[in-house]
Amino acid sequence: MANPGTPTLEQLHVFLVVVDAGSFAAAGRRLNRAVSVISHGIANLEAQLARALFERRGTRKPELTVAGRAVLSEALGAGDVAEEGMGDI
Repeated sequence: MANPGTPTLEQLHVFLVVVDAGSFAAAGRRLNRAVSVISHGIANLEAQLARALFERRGTRKPELTVAGRAVLSEALGAGDVAEEGMGDI
C-alpha cells in the first residue's frame, strides 16, 4: 500500500492529463470521466500532498503553482522510469 503522502500512478496520470489538456473539462473528456471526478481527484491529491497544485482564479485554464511544477517534474520522471521498466518485461 502506498504511503499516505505518496501519490498513486493513477493520481499522477490524472494530474498529467489535466496539465496536458489545459483544463479539468478537457481532461474529463480525454479520460471519459465527469469533470467533478477530475476535480475531486485533483483536490484529493492536493490534500494528500498538503499543497495547492493549480491556481484557480475563476479561469477555465488552471495554472500550475510552484508546487505543481515540482510535482509535474517528478511525475514526468516517474513516467520515464515506468516506461523503462516496462521495456524490460
